[in-house]
Amino acid sequence: MLPTTPFVLLAAACFARSSLRLHDAMLVHRIAGPIIHEWQTHRAMPRKVKRVAYHG
Repeated sequence: MLPTTPFVLLAAACFARSSLRLHDAMLVHRIAGPIIHEWQTHRAMPRKVKRVAYHG
């Protein structure tokens, strides 16, 4: 089973390049928004997200 975080980040990167409206929608998403924001700001995932991704 693969963690979903890399796919969320990939989707956000694709949306940012293709549609500003869809990218903004991802940023205000309750779960994905903070993960994407941290990635864009610091180029890293929060430890809590990593822990959930590794342990399911």
